[in-house]
Amino acid sequence: MRVAQAAGMEVPIMGGVSTLATSLLATSAASALTEHYTRLSGLGALGADTAAARKLAAAWRDQYGKAPEASSGVVHA
Repeated sequence: MRVAQAAGMEVPIMGGVSTLATSLLATSAASALTEHYTRLSGLGALGADTAAARKLAAAWRDQYGKAPEASSGVVHA
């Protein structure tokens, strides 16, 4: 994305399921991702305000001691 921006391109970035790790938001790519990235999925998000999502998130935290980095991958699995 940074190379595209340097060339004057302003294009959307789209990805499905587990295409973005939140750890990337601590890198130099953060601004490009927050401005241009859209995640597409036919699945609900782990952070959704639904009983099923809360149950899955709680089970993951109980098992691994923290929230998953790529929540849609957990839902997909």
